[in-house]
Order: sequence, then C-alpha cells, then structure tokens
Amino acid sequence: MLGKLQQEIATIDGLKAGIRWREQCEKSAGFFKQLHQQRTVQQHTSAVKIFDPQSTFVNADIDVPPDRTSDPVTMRETVQQYYQRLYTTNPVQEVEIEEYLNHINFVDTIDQSDNDTLVTPITMDDLLGQNVGIEYRVKILAYADEIYVILDNASDYHRLHCHLNWYSRVSNAKFNQENTEAFALSGLPNES
Repeated sequence: MLGKLQQEIATIDGLKAGIRWREQCEKSAGFFKQLHQQRTVQQHTSAVKIFDPQSTFVNADIDVPPDRTSDPVTMRETVQQYYQRLYTTNPVQEVEIEEYLNHINFVDTIDQSDNDTLVTPITMDDLLGQNVGIEYRVKILAYADEIYVILDNASDYHRLHCHLNWYSRVSNAKFNQENTEAFALSGLPNES
C-alpha cells in the first residue's frame, strides 16, 4: 500500500515536472537549479528522534533537543531501525486468530433478487439515465461539415446510420438528417 502510494506520488511529481519542463524549456539552467534546490529542501531532514524500542514515533524537527540527533550516520541508523521495526510482522497465535474470526458474522448474504439486479447487463438507457440529475451539462461545440463515406452497398448505409444515431444519443451530438445525402457511384444502389 505504501509502495503504491509512493509510486503514485512519484508519477504525479513526474507529470508536474514534465509540465514545468515544457513551460520553462529544457535548456533553462535556472530552471534546473531551482528544481534541484526545491527537491533538496523537500528531502532534507535536519534531525530525527533517537530510536526508542518502546515508541514508534519518529519526527523531523529544526531544533535538536537532547533526545534527537542531527548526525547523518546516527540519523540513517535510527530511520533504518524504525522502518525495520515498522515492517516486521508480529507473531500472532492461532488461538487469537480464531477468537477474532469467531466475532465476525458471516451470515449476511445477498439474496437472489439483489443478485439478479447486480448481474443484469447495463443497457444504453441505464447509461443515458445517469445524467438526468446533472445541473450543468457539458457542451462541446464541434462541427464536421461534408464528411464523405464510401460504402459497398445500401445495407452498409443503414448500419452507418444506426451507428451515427447511437453516437448522437451517447455523446449528445446533433446529427443533421436533412443534410445527409446518399448516392451510388455505379448507378443504382445495390440492395444486397
């Protein structure tokens, strides 16, 4: 969990750095200097609390009280001991596990009607009904004039028409039926 969170933070920082990189241009020496100084300040630990096996609290602080150290070697050892203890599993007796599990009630199940509701396929009307309560609909204006589609036969036009209607319903786009033309390049359209 912690590793996944750290990876996500690193990914987000990388994306932010990429944006700043493009804004500042990759040849800016001042940008790199500022980025290096900022990361150094973020990663600097001035002191840590000396490891106490009875306590699991490690804190960074600017002032160094007597129970803290600012020596880099001691800080490294203290942090290593803390995380070693943090990630070491404690042995658990089988009796304790059984006692814990006996208090969990496993009788709650999903009845058949709820199960049927959960496994029914999602329909287009279900998807379209989700945006009924939205107060602010997002509208994107896009224009596509004179799109030419070459089809083999008239049945392909019908399929294309159905797909465009589905697209119109899903995307809230307007498909202008009045300006739609279909003609056969070889004379009469093939109805096969």
